[in-house]
Amino acid sequence: MEHLRIPLLSLFVFLLNLSPLHFLSLADDYFINCGSHDDVSLTPGQNFSGESKPVGYSFSKSKAVKDINQLPDISSLYKTARSFNKPFYYQFSITEDGNYLVRLHFSAFSSSSSNNLSTAVFGVLDSKNFTLLNNFTTKNTTYSPVIKEFFLRIDITDSFRLYFTPQPSSFAFVNAIELFPAPADFIAENYTSNLPLHTVYRLTIGGSPVNDTIWRKWETDDSHISDQNSAKKAPPENALNLNYRGGIEGLLASNESVAPLSVYQTAREMMNGSSNITWFFSVSSKARHIVRAHFCDIVGQPGNSIFNLYANANFRKEVGNISQSSIFQYSAVPFYYSAVPKTNFLKTDST
Repeated sequence: MEHLRIPLLSLFVFLLNLSPLHFLSLADDYFINCGSHDDVSLTPGQNFSGESKPVGYSFSKSKAVKDINQLPDISSLYKTARSFNKPFYYQFSITEDGNYLVRLHFSAFSSSSSNNLSTAVFGVLDSKNFTLLNNFTTKNTTYSPVIKEFFLRIDITDSFRLYFTPQPSSFAFVNAIELFPAPADFIAENYTSNLPLHTVYRLTIGGSPVNDTIWRKWETDDSHISDQNSAKKAPPENALNLNYRGGIEGLLASNESVAPLSVYQTAREMMNGSSNITWFFSVSSKARHIVRAHFCDIVGQPGNSIFNLYANANFRKEVGNISQSSIFQYSAVPFYYSAVPKTNFLKTDST
């Protein structure tokens, strides 16, 4: 593992080949409660259908397994799963080309018809044979759901499948699957590959954890900031009226489908005497990473907050200079930048 350093920004999301998605207007949407006949709601609007009458999808030979403990404080979504000791797949009917979001839910439990799911070691591949997960295990996470999120390019000429492939002498399982469209313009504008995108971090800066209307989880940045004394949390602007003027002069517009309002209502403000605010992230040196940084000036006067955004030492962006964009004359304007920095070395930058 390596570390990525990102100094000087107020709001950001760190992503491994990722972009947020749009409010749902779905043509091909699947929310599957794997291994169960019952429908279940995980959060408001996030409704998973049982497998008694599959519509638009199918699955290969495998077993439905059930938690023998049935603890009352665990969602029923995580009390069943589909499992097998040989490769199995889910196949989906797709009617529109485009970028899709896939979430895979894993929660280990003990079943009368299989081993404890926490002992499973397996991989997940898509129809193009891209590896989404490799040697994946939920060891030490019993009753603590693990959700893996991906963005995939799917063509209607493909028979789209998700393959679950156990390691020798092991087995694979999945508790729930989400699959639905994500508009292409929410993939970073400088990312042109068809490779899958995998969420690594999604943070809200200076705020509390957020679960937004499309079920993205925004965690706090407390464990990633390098020096708690370098910045203070700005008072939340809960009555903030956003000024949506983005999308002009090289800036990308933001809205509540890119990031929820509550994310733009909080920030960190640099302390006097500090030269930078830096966040650290553990990342894989074998992958490229997209960093998407979100901004909305809620602490200063328009045109007075000028600083540099760095991602390691190979990406730099000046933020807030009116000579570069007239948009910085206005307060409470949400916008974002995306970068694909190199992560194969360490370097600290400051302004």
